[in-house]
Amino acid sequence: MTLRRDLSAKAALIMTALQSVFLCGCILNSISYSNDYKLAAEAITRFYALLDVSNYREGALKEVVTDDFLIYEAGKAMNLSQFHDYISHVDPTVDPLSLTQWSQSNIVVSADHNSVHVRYSNTGKFEHGDSFTVNINWLESGYFVRTADGLKLQFLNVNLVSKSFE
Repeated sequence: MTLRRDLSAKAALIMTALQSVFLCGCILNSISYSNDYKLAAEAITRFYALLDVSNYREGALKEVVTDDFLIYEAGKAMNLSQFHDYISHVDPTVDPLSLTQWSQSNIVVSADHNSVHVRYSNTGKFEHGDSFTVNINWLESGYFVRTADGLKLQFLNVNLVSKSFE
């Protein structure tokens, strides 16, 4: 009888230990994702900082995007090289860009072990010298993958909401 009680006690102890390990693992796992909102917001901010007219140079985005980066904007799917051509195009009929500003809001983050999905509103201001200013609002969705260097943007979907001129 004593042997049976000892086995039951040991089995109960083992089950309690396994449950504790499992629950701690779940808690630690959720804690590891708790910082993803901040990481995603910083990654988005960094992406747009590199696009700023005062900072942009060809190849700069390679720091923050994956090798297979794809962006869908203005009805076109573009890889990094095509996106560079798109954003560096100069229209000879207007003054060149003298100021670019972006501001993101309403950021929503969904994450798992390998990736982070972000959707947000983006507002941009683009001054063309003293000629005119363009104000644009977009709804965007980005897919980031986790790398040893932090989050890298793999896909960005950009949808125009409104555009106005001053």
